[in-house]
Amino acid sequence: MPREKVVRIWDEREVVYPPKRWRYLWEKREKALQIMERLAQFDP
Repeated sequence: MPREKVVRIWDEREVVYPPKRWRYLWEKREKALQIMERLAQFDP
């Protein structure tokens, strides 16, 4: 699934369900994406 679609789905959920648990999952996901991007930079 393209990342744009995933981001859009998450954005919609964040708007509909703003509890702390969702914000925690959102931040966790952002950190995971940053780590994945850093790892991708080392790939040839």
